[in-house]
Amino acid sequence: MNSLDALKCRIQFPKMKPCRLITLLFVWFALMLLAARSWAQQPDFNETMRKCWSNTDVLKRHIKGFDSPDGKLALFEFNPGDTTFSVTVLASADGNTFYRVLPLPSPNMIDDPSQKKSFSQVVSIRWSPDSKHIAVHDSLNKHSKVSIFRIEEAALKNVSPDNIRTVALKAASLDDSKVKSSGQPPERWISPTLLRIQVKFSVGGKNVIVPIEVVLAEGEATARSIGGSKKGAK
Repeated sequence: MNSLDALKCRIQFPKMKPCRLITLLFVWFALMLLAARSWAQQPDFNETMRKCWSNTDVLKRHIKGFDSPDGKLALFEFNPGDTTFSVTVLASADGNTFYRVLPLPSPNMIDDPSQKKSFSQVVSIRWSPDSKHIAVHDSLNKHSKVSIFRIEEAALKNVSPDNIRTVALKAASLDDSKVKSSGQPPERWISPTLLRIQVKFSVGGKNVIVPIEVVLAEGEATARSIGGSKKGAK
């Protein structure tokens, strides 16, 4: 039983003394106040990354070829600690504003002699023409998904629809239990609010490609089939 449940039990107990209840409520309120103060003192993501940017000992480099169409946003690789682990971060091109760590591997993780593919071969990144949305995808996972973000003031909002796979399976008349692997690489933006995706399924030794469109309207995103699917050898 957690503290909140215990508090409810004590409140409902008819023979509990009022002074004991008041003391318990005071202690609970004080704990919540201390927790809120601690949370408020935690540095935000932008502040943390700015410190990394100014630290000369931290690995940071511009990942070329993935800047936004307006040139204001770019991808950077950061190694924020003492290990060889690094992350891919979306930031302003001047390094003054950091939005978030993207759900992508870093070039340092991929561009290695032991790897068979390069970063650009594993990762798909597509900017909308107006630089207000970015779609990202990597093919490392067995069942990989596209992530779509809307650029807001010093933040990114994930607007990825959760029905892409379902819509594609229905369009291709596929049994989900028979799918061995899948991916959702973004192909291109038809307009600032319309994204074309090539959903790929591996079924029975063959690849099935299903074209899907993601429509962004009023802050929401929905997936729809545009008809047909293409089957080919693996």
